[in-house]
Amino acid sequence: MSNNVLKVSYLFVYFLVLYEFSVYISNDMIMPAMIHVTKDFNVDNSYIPSALSLYIFGGSCFQLFVGYFAEKYGKRKLLLQGIAVFILGCIINSIALNIYQFLFARIIQGLGIAFISAIGYATVQESFPEKKAVKIIAFMTSVSILAPLIGPLLGSIHLQFFHWRGINIFITFLAAISFIGLYFSFPKDNKLNKNINFIEDGIKLYFKLIQQNKYIFGVLTFTFAQFPLILWISVSPILLIQNAKMTFIEYGFSQFPIFGGFIAGTILLQFLLKKFELHQIIVISSFFIFSGLFLLFMTSFYGMSNVFFAILFLSIYTIGLGCISSPLFRTILYSFEYPKTTMTALFSFINMIILSISVEFFSKYIKNLTVFSYILVISLICFIVTNLLFLTLIKERKKVV
Repeated sequence: MSNNVLKVSYLFVYFLVLYEFSVYISNDMIMPAMIHVTKDFNVDNSYIPSALSLYIFGGSCFQLFVGYFAEKYGKRKLLLQGIAVFILGCIINSIALNIYQFLFARIIQGLGIAFISAIGYATVQESFPEKKAVKIIAFMTSVSILAPLIGPLLGSIHLQFFHWRGINIFITFLAAISFIGLYFSFPKDNKLNKNINFIEDGIKLYFKLIQQNKYIFGVLTFTFAQFPLILWISVSPILLIQNAKMTFIEYGFSQFPIFGGFIAGTILLQFLLKKFELHQIIVISSFFIFSGLFLLFMTSFYGMSNVFFAILFLSIYTIGLGCISSPLFRTILYSFEYPKTTMTALFSFINMIILSISVEFFSKYIKNLTVFSYILVISLICFIVTNLLFLTLIKERKKVV
């Protein structure tokens, strides 16, 4: 790869990260404001978790079509259209007149997620060799995790001086910059498959992937690993602001150790990549995930559930999550010789559908940290089972090779 190509590739990565950051922070800045949103629209707090679950649902709606349209019409064109749709969602959100318009806008904003993984991440995976791609994806996820790290704090500070609707204006500005940057820097599509048919080619390929145990167990492992963090983002305003009586600023700072743990995990990954293979890093990362969630469960089991323990043990868990995400994603994606946009699209669809339904269902029952930790142990058991099955299949493949 020439120096010029490298410059273009890295520039595209930077603007993609900015877009990814704007999409995720559109959720994390609004979550501490949800108590104000429900008051403004004169509805109860049961709508707070729906703001996240519908956002994730929006991200899953278009996933299965992204791979097909990207192969037929081009990744660059589709990504730019996706950013434009996301900006539209932000505008609708800022002028919503009732909770239903607000939640509809959340679905539109969530659509922006579909283009990050299925197009952006897939393009990175195709553009760089294995360990370089893993490092870049880890960098992207560590930067994007700044959204949930600083998003609640920024949202809380914003609420001290301005109305919650102004959050969307800030997000629109960031997304517009990323649109301009990606317009000029995103790699051009070398070859388009105009003859591809969604029914004959897309659906059949999805059906083949669903039949691959290794692929499904890998996706489920990734999903069960993510679930505790997504559920925490959904219910933490209720658990910390409403139940624990934290101020908005205290709530924002309370998220630092948890999302800082994720960034620490991506830093740890950089060292592990020098000494271990990807499947070995998955095992090491799983130890942190197990330790954090198991300890959180044990404190609740023995009646010691409190905010301090929740933040401490969730921070240990997120170290493992930050370390496992990129190696697991790469291992799943390169287990089969299928188009990466298609594999990533189905991956994200399954992941987001499960997360959105699970968050919407379980959040209704979470009234305190004890119930929260009990639900997480269910996710932990599912993670252990699917992870063991996935790693077993990976080992069998290596023996055959």
